[in-house]
Amino acid sequence: MRCDPRFGRVSWRMRALPQRHPWPNSLAASPSSPVGTTMIPEALRPTSTEPFQLSPSTVIDVPKALPTFQAWRGPSIPNTYGGKAALEFEGEPLFAELVILRHFQRKGWQEAWIDTYRRRTLSGIDQPCEIPIGPRARLTAISEHAGSSSGCFDVYVWRDETFMFAEAECLGRDRVRASQVRWLTSALAVGVPVGALLVVEWTTSLNVVRHSNRIPRR
Repeated sequence: MRCDPRFGRVSWRMRALPQRHPWPNSLAASPSSPVGTTMIPEALRPTSTEPFQLSPSTVIDVPKALPTFQAWRGPSIPNTYGGKAALEFEGEPLFAELVILRHFQRKGWQEAWIDTYRRRTLSGIDQPCEIPIGPRARLTAISEHAGSSSGCFDVYVWRDETFMFAEAECLGRDRVRASQVRWLTSALAVGVPVGALLVVEWTTSLNVVRHSNRIPRR
């Protein structure tokens, strides 16, 4: 589903299957959606939603952005986590999580890539960073409720009292995992609003061409 991008606020609803609720046409700061439109980088503003099934009868729609990133065409980089795609951002080779992080950084956010695979937080490739006590307490509360940090959304950003979690998904490759559903359920339980969550389903310009040239199945 693609929605008109001329919105002001995204709020969230839980819904019982199979009934579907329309996604509201707005995204302004409110108790249930603390992030204003202008605070989100233009390339990452949501135009769709990603459904997460939290239980057999409950699905929640998380705002989703659909950006096109640039593929890295320079020398290969080491330590690709088993084959992560290298992307380019302002001449720097980065993974998708770090491209998202850089976009938020340019808008004045503080940020960290939550690398649950190696249990560390990063601000760049092999650049560890420390999350301040206040923002870190939110992460800890979610992990304690879930019983693990596994499934945490990839990018955590904050600015003053405002925060967001963003999950990077490569178009056509990544799928929702059970650990993400468990983490999301716990995030909601400890008070994280859906307006502070974002799925970034990215592709590259080369992949866009490939998808557009695909022969339809008969």
